[in-house]
Amino acid sequence: MDRKRFEARLNLARHFFKHTTRRVFSHEAKEGAGLDLFFSNYRADNIFEIEDFERERYPAFARCIQCGICQPYCVMFRAISHLEFPGPMIVASTLSRALAELGAAAGVIYNCTLCRLCETTCPENAPISEMARFMRKYIHKYDPELTPEPLKQLCSLIQKHGAIFDEQAPRINHEKKSAEYVLFLGCHSRFRQKQRAQAAFSMLEKLSVDFTTIDEVCCGAPLNAAGCGETSELARLNIKRILEKNTAKVITLCPHCLMSFYEDREYAARIEAVHIAELLPQLHPVHAGKERVTYHDPCMLGRTCGIYEPPRQALTLAGAKLLEMDANKEKSFCCGNWGGLGQSARATADAIAARRLEDAQKAGADTLLTECPWCLEIFQSVRLPGDKPRVTSVIEFLLGAQT
Repeated sequence: MDRKRFEARLNLARHFFKHTTRRVFSHEAKEGAGLDLFFSNYRADNIFEIEDFERERYPAFARCIQCGICQPYCVMFRAISHLEFPGPMIVASTLSRALAELGAAAGVIYNCTLCRLCETTCPENAPISEMARFMRKYIHKYDPELTPEPLKQLCSLIQKHGAIFDEQAPRINHEKKSAEYVLFLGCHSRFRQKQRAQAAFSMLEKLSVDFTTIDEVCCGAPLNAAGCGETSELARLNIKRILEKNTAKVITLCPHCLMSFYEDREYAARIEAVHIAELLPQLHPVHAGKERVTYHDPCMLGRTCGIYEPPRQALTLAGAKLLEMDANKEKSFCCGNWGGLGQSARATADAIAARRLEDAQKAGADTLLTECPWCLEIFQSVRLPGDKPRVTSVIEFLLGAQT
């Protein structure tokens, strides 16, 4: 038996002993309305009509054994207390809520960043992030008033403009009739992080990659995270425009776009996607020197896709002094900006991001680098005393762009 499973069983034994002791020595009346109360609370559970693919996944949702091992790893506790958020194992227990009690669950469900760090510690591999997205979807379906208003506004923007921003998309002058690859920029790089997009264009040109852009719309990942929107129309539109370029191969700038291409049923098996970070070691850097840098592993790029080494290899080849934060790679802390938290609870998200910047300071880094637009957005919006570390993308750093 591995260590995680042993610790889980030990925790369960401790809780069982305490519970049994309380029941044996309690003087409370045990007869009466207990069974009736149970049925009155949970009789309504069968109103949930779930889709077939979710029914196949549902047994995995029951894996949580409430051992509590994941609790100390939850990034939310870097910003708020247990009284405000009881932790990831409570996310799993929300599946036993009756419809009338979803209001009590909503505060837990929407305080999750979907970072999956808790899943790396779970001895039973409970898919906590997937459970949270499942519950958000059905909370919005059956009681939409419980969905935080900022998330509903975000979903409305995507459905109206095809992006997370309330404006028309700028024209990108890198579109060709056909190419080997489509560079899928994502919402942030199209609208806000234009310097990073230009750096990506320069990088691919230096590598002699035959690429084009398309008139893309949002990949759908923010809708899935919020649980309040349908993504199939967006996916079909993107697929159509990609295939019109006589290719099915895509390079993404956003790990969440990459995950959509991997996991979304519309995209799966039709689009072959890689993240631009995978190409970084091939880039001959313009930037040189011994600058002290640290690399923040984005949750989806690292924990989910397993892309840890290419950015580090590229930085080492560039001559940078790479310093690791204590929590790195699989155990990296979330930036705080995913899962809708950056929209529905910005102050909490900012506090989580500030703690991560403090991790970089503690490591002795002058610059924090990452390859996720959501991480970049929140890290660049939070300022610590002394304005260090500077925050930029690995691409911009390697090409010598200043932010």
